[in-house]
Amino acid sequence: MHLSSIDYTRKQYLKDAKYEMNDGSRLDLRVSAVLKKRTELLSDLIVRLSERPVKSNGESVGEWTLLRVPFATKILLSCANRGALFESVAIARMLLEQVAWAIKINSFDDVEKIQSTSATKAVAHLKTICPSCGPLYGWLSSHAHWAYEGHVKAMDFDEERMIALFATSEFKRKALTLSVVMTTIIIWCFLVSKSSLIEAFFKGAVEDLPFAFEFGDRRFGRQKISELREIWN
Repeated sequence: MHLSSIDYTRKQYLKDAKYEMNDGSRLDLRVSAVLKKRTELLSDLIVRLSERPVKSNGESVGEWTLLRVPFATKILLSCANRGALFESVAIARMLLEQVAWAIKINSFDDVEKIQSTSATKAVAHLKTICPSCGPLYGWLSSHAHWAYEGHVKAMDFDEERMIALFATSEFKRKALTLSVVMTTIIIWCFLVSKSSLIEAFFKGAVEDLPFAFEFGDRRFGRQKISELREIWN
């Protein structure tokens, strides 16, 4: 087409096009913002629950593990927004195993029993809370382990050669959908496994006063009780 550069192409053919980035219309940004907020609420709720004085070793280690969810979700979203499906899958599979392990050992107090509990086998326990975890884990594993039905999606063919697909818009759609599913499952399984504890927490929780907290206040920087109720109700 005799175009000297991409910059020349943009100026020649797209000079009158306007692309708004922050008008709320981009679905990928909306999905990322919602998931970030949901995991922050989950993290804050876990911290609040962890402050009780009496609990088993399994509860302590499990809560410590669950606090990784927001961090891992940010990395998952980073890969998803880049259209990196297989990298997103690997993170999601790791995250599902960590959550499954944390919930499985919740009632354990024996240290050796906690140490000998397999994260991969703990997914079977997670299926008793959310049956969809089974098929999802199988799908994640086929991609993470580079099984044929997984890795064939990273190939494309034209008439003469095989093309490697690293990141595509289709991969991005699938990876963002996976992020939504993962976050929903994690929050659901946590709420079910800790339901009695969470219910007791909200019954005794004092609604936040309508003023800004000072730096010395233990509540400074925390989510409001009314916001925490969003993932419980």
